[in-house]
Amino acid sequence: MPTSPTAYVTGQTDEHLCSPGQSESLGVRVHRDVVRPFLELQSEAREQGFDLQILSGFRSFDDQLSIWNRKATGQRAVLDSNAVPLDIAQLDPRELAFAILRWSALPGASRHHWGTDLDVYDAAAQPDGYEIELIPEEVNPGGMFGPLHEWLDPRPERCGAGALAPELRSRRGWVHGTTHHRYSARHDPSHRHGARRRGARAPGRDLPTVRDQHQ
Repeated sequence: MPTSPTAYVTGQTDEHLCSPGQSESLGVRVHRDVVRPFLELQSEAREQGFDLQILSGFRSFDDQLSIWNRKATGQRAVLDSNAVPLDIAQLDPRELAFAILRWSALPGASRHHWGTDLDVYDAAAQPDGYEIELIPEEVNPGGMFGPLHEWLDPRPERCGAGALAPELRSRRGWVHGTTHHRYSARHDPSHRHGARRRGARAPGRDLPTVRDQHQ
């Protein structure tokens, strides 16, 4: 029986992912169609002096559920817009949910389920022993990964057709967000697997607090 299209966009299958060997080489699992363009981008980055690596690629539904639950129960920090930890004891359930949504998607609504969205960093700029947090301070001008993200974010005149929103930029099909990058040629697997033809909508499409952060 064919896998349900919904399973692809909600992280309940891994049939669309790259081979185990490719995953081992990259350090993470990604959509099989992302491997070649990422390696090309990585090669371009190397020529500029960057060691482009993937911190997070595909996440299953259960992976995202674990992130959500750890934040909801205080096992993992919930951050405000300035990446400052919040006291979740002061938040009611609705406030807590929206606070988590500022940086993390609902399970089933993360674009990481698709395997096309990546959190990347410059390994050459990472200090020994530093644990990457994927916060604006790291990627803004002056941050350790600022130069990489400036390179990943070409000026508007160099934009490709892959940009998904006016504030995003594209480098050869790669869409660059604050700390989050999407291969736009495969940014919505529901098109490929039939969910759109059946009238389904990609989960998380109407969550603007999620779209430009980790997802």
